[in-house]
Amino acid sequence: DQNSKEMMCGSFQRSTLSNI
Repeated sequence: DQNSKEMMCGSFQRSTLSNI
């Protein structure tokens, strides 16, 4: 569960950085 959450957080942060 935690691993999935961490993966989601990383994906979201990566998307945000790419968006900027």
